Amino acid sequence: MRQRLLVGILALGCMFALAAAPGLRAGAASSPTFTVMNTNETPPDGVWFRNSPHIADTDRVTGHGVYANEQVQLLCYAWGDAVGSHHNTLWYNVVNVTRPTNNGVSNSGYLNAHYINDGLAANQVDAGVPQCGSSPPPPPPSGPIFTVMNTSESPPDGVWFRNSPHSADTDRVTGHGVYMNEQVQLQCYSWGDAVGPYGNTLWYDVTNVTRPTNNGVSNSGYLNAHYINDGLAANQIDAGVPQCGSSPPPPPAGGASVYYSGAGDAGWDLASPYASVIMTDNGSHGTADWSAGQCSTAWSNRYPDVVGGRRVTTLSGWSLGRLGPIYLLARDQSKASNVNYVLMFDPGTYGELAGGCDATVGSSQVLANWLASNASNRLVIMSGALTQAQFSHGIQNVYFPAIRGHAIAQQVLVCNVSNNGVGWSHRDVIKGYAWMISQPAPSVCPSNFLGWHP
Repeated sequence: MRQRLLVGILALGCMFALAAAPGLRAGAASSPTFTVMNTNETPPDGVWFRNSPHIADTDRVTGHGVYANEQVQLLCYAWGDAVGSHHNTLWYNVVNVTRPTNNGVSNSGYLNAHYINDGLAANQVDAGVPQCGSSPPPPPPSGPIFTVMNTSESPPDGVWFRNSPHSADTDRVTGHGVYMNEQVQLQCYSWGDAVGPYGNTLWYDVTNVTRPTNNGVSNSGYLNAHYINDGLAANQIDAGVPQCGSSPPPPPAGGASVYYSGAGDAGWDLASPYASVIMTDNGSHGTADWSAGQCSTAWSNRYPDVVGGRRVTTLSGWSLGRLGPIYLLARDQSKASNVNYVLMFDPGTYGELAGGCDATVGSSQVLANWLASNASNRLVIMSGALTQAQFSHGIQNVYFPAIRGHAIAQQVLVCNVSNNGVGWSHRDVIKGYAWMISQPAPSVCPSNFLGWHP
């Protein structure tokens, strides 16, 4: 995370000896002086001073820092961000005695010991240097540290951190994650989406100790164990690492679930790892056909009440499959009484909803009756670009008229799945969030997406 000085001080060769220069602080004469090192690890040469023992806290003023072969005098030490391959968290408040001023201003500040050639190992304080008055104690290590691996499986090299143990839940910020040969410290473990050829569902909440900050923000998050070179087999937890407080258990939470595909078999491949039962629009892949045609609800209940010892309590659908749960709720009150969670993935535009079977079967009243039948029932809509069109005109005018303005509106959560105000594409919504099928209904939107009620 070392920052380079900008090139441009052309008069360095003309600098004269400044052993008694006015930029030195009172009392500095008794402190040790050392030559700097590692300043040209990433050309061009130079390292900025910091205002505190934190990498991002620099004014980025050209020349305010050190260049190769310059010397610094150590005034006091503090603990802060780790720097270098040996994770040096030791910083010194120093004065550049080779160039004690820079553009008329004292050339001093915090410099990590990684850049000071004092002959000591990382995190070893030089004798006689006092602790800075405002320095916090060094943070104790909270977990084992390992080098990452498999980061270049799909070039270019690098793996994003996630906000939760789910592959799609990432902010996609460049540098927020790990690159080849970097190291991470494990804070706690959780279970989530499978990654890699061995189906590793073990995730760790980690900190990148090689680059602890990224653009001034903590470089931490969830990383699947597939990328951590700890020498263990898949799904084996490292000794001494606690379970994350918010971690779900390994088995799917909640009851059994049904997924109604879009047109044909759309989305069945994405939902298969998470849904207990798959129903398609054409009966392919050995599945039951949920759509009898002509807005008939007749085939929507062609699934067993209990799957794998668990009662079906979740209904989900993507695109045209939005009609599956609505048909079931309208047709089969016995099965509907077991359903407590309906999940729709980007149901569609106003034209698709108003001109389709949604209006024909009275979707709004069907959903309102089901929500009113049990205060625990939840409707969640993951809204992509199609559904968000015209300020969500489709769901607002086809699904919500009988819900809006009533207490049951609080049982409905719409999540605008978007980046920088641009809704995700139709397929990306289910591709990114199919994992929600096997989880309980959320009370807030994943990934900090905007959530709202009718």
